[in-house]
Amino acid sequence: MRATRGANAVCTQIGNDTFAWFGTTGSKSRLNFLDLLRAGHTDYAVNDAALDYMRDHALAGTLVQRLVAHQQRQFADETAWLGHLEQLGLTGLQVTPDPVRVATEGALWGAVSAHGFLCEAVVVSDDAGQFNVGQHALCWIHAERLVHKLETFTDQQRRAQQHVAG
Repeated sequence: MRATRGANAVCTQIGNDTFAWFGTTGSKSRLNFLDLLRAGHTDYAVNDAALDYMRDHALAGTLVQRLVAHQQRQFADETAWLGHLEQLGLTGLQVTPDPVRVATEGALWGAVSAHGFLCEAVVVSDDAGQFNVGQHALCWIHAERLVHKLETFTDQQRRAQQHVAG
């Protein structure tokens, strides 16, 4: 999608059988997607969901421990959160994965969880990495595109593949 003034933009749709929400932003990063999932809230949370996310995304155990050991777990906004990361010494580290990015994604996911969003929901997407959070599934249109890549070894498998591919 192209926004006004010649700047590229991305439209994200979030919905279910009873509602649809559309948001247009200048980024299609996971940070942006997680921010959108907070539904207008500005907070960051270091809770079980956040810590699980950080561990699952390879944040170093010593850095996770710094976050766990600190008494403050809720942060009102990005400024407070980034100040906390700086205080804990995460902002100056030049390592992979980027600890600020992973910790921030985790704290955003923690806020989504703390607000009770997506508790039993499944994120269905085109398999773009930024949408692979929580329970995730591939959109049937995109999943069907992969049928032709399946290896078939018998006539029965080839017939089944052709039947599904239509």
